Amino acid sequence: MSTYLVTGGNAGLGFECARQLASRYAAEHVVIACRDPTRAAQALELFRAQAPSVRFTAVSLDLGSLSSVRAIEARLREAGVVALDAIVLNAGVQTFGPPTATEDGFETTFGVNHLGHYLLTRLLLPLLAPDARVVVVASGTHDPATTDGRFNPPRLRETRAVAWPDRGDTPTMAGIVRYTTSKLANVLFAYALHGRRAELGRPDIAVYTYDPAAVPGTGLVRGWPSWIQRLWRSAIVRWLVARLGTRISTIEASALGMARLAAEPALDVASGAYVQVDRVRESSVESRDPGKQDELWTSSAALLGVPS
Repeated sequence: MSTYLVTGGNAGLGFECARQLASRYAAEHVVIACRDPTRAAQALELFRAQAPSVRFTAVSLDLGSLSSVRAIEARLREAGVVALDAIVLNAGVQTFGPPTATEDGFETTFGVNHLGHYLLTRLLLPLLAPDARVVVVASGTHDPATTDGRFNPPRLRETRAVAWPDRGDTPTMAGIVRYTTSKLANVLFAYALHGRRAELGRPDIAVYTYDPAAVPGTGLVRGWPSWIQRLWRSAIVRWLVARLGTRISTIEASALGMARLAAEPALDVASGAYVQVDRVRESSVESRDPGKQDELWTSSAALLGVPS
């Protein structure tokens, strides 16, 4: 049975990716991992109405709680999941104002967007089917050499300097910089995982970094002030942003690109690639630094108490 897991699959890109896996790629079982059980149940109703022949399951997952992440394998097995053909690490948050902390004391943006997904992936490696795929959803904002990242470049001097809300570099970082930093961490993590597949006992899997481009209308902007959300969704602002060099996409197109990496049978993209919507491109210079990749991997493992 072809089975796929999408984090944050109850809304936005995650919801549309799950729908595309069912409708376009004939998935037999799609699992959405969500924090909010009410919204997860609502999503399941919509999925089942649109694709009644496909099995949809929601499992509880709060990426800001390490105990919740550590319970995921048991929850999947309770749901009858024997193996996963792909995991799509899509869920994410962006916050404004002073830094806040997760249940375990990590800065929220970094804790949810990177550390939660790092631990989830490490725990699910044994559950991945042969030749399975891992899709890490990042963002062009990680690259200060592009329009997307030029105005709020990431600051990832070292992992421990951004892991806590009251130490290191984090207290002086604006919310948008905490976000771009977490997105750089996503890219570094994907490259590090790709390079460590053999030593982790999974040389067969493929790892992709996915940049959905700028997608107005997703839930990621829910933490923005309401007037900025309205402005961002306006046609004139999207036109202006596109003129400045940022690629604008739709939820449907970006989710399809995500689903393609997870499930396309004859995928012509090599493991380790960075893909923006429908084309392979080059990520930032910093993200391609093996030393930075290694530091993030080993420091994250130490923070989470797993072998490096």
